[in-house]
Amino acid sequence: MILIFVGYILVSLTTSPISTADLFSVNKVIGDLSFIEKHGSFPLETTSDILRIQTHLEYVESFIRRQTEMNNNNSMKLKILDHLNTYWKQGEFPEHNTSFNIDENRSPRFVDHRNVHCAVGYLILKSPGFEQLPNEINLHNEYSYVNQIKNDNLSKWMGLYDFTLEELSLIQPTYDHMRFKHKRNRTRSHIFPNYKAHNLHRP
Repeated sequence: MILIFVGYILVSLTTSPISTADLFSVNKVIGDLSFIEKHGSFPLETTSDILRIQTHLEYVESFIRRQTEMNNNNSMKLKILDHLNTYWKQGEFPEHNTSFNIDENRSPRFVDHRNVHCAVGYLILKSPGFEQLPNEINLHNEYSYVNQIKNDNLSKWMGLYDFTLEELSLIQPTYDHMRFKHKRNRTRSHIFPNYKAHNLHRP
């Protein structure tokens, strides 16, 4: 079942260093597990970044939706998840137009140079009364992971819609840096050096 990796998610978020896997993976918490679950293999050098992100967001939407329905069935949170569904199906995601960190192949971006919002930013944008918050966050945390962002209004939004930091970290994708698009030489050990077979069971 999809619940099999809940413990792994919570344990992963307690570790502060970014591992080698995170430098190549679509998400800091579960890496490319979503792609493996859906397609039966790791993403290839030639795999579309849009496909990787869509696969990831579809996976985490399903996971968070199931958790919400099993627990408190919060209607406001489920409505926000409807926005997440619309977002990943549209397939327009932030891009990097500069490579500021040569040590990372991928990193987050809250709102890009085209005013395209990341998944978390889009959910906030669609929340009445919080429409300006993504730009507020972007001023100081454009390239930050959500667990690095210190913002009182973000905390208020999370409280109102019953999202945890773990859930937002699970949602947040990373995006490929331009300088690495033709230079990557990834192997399974590069992508998931710490993953064990029991973490890759299908739901």
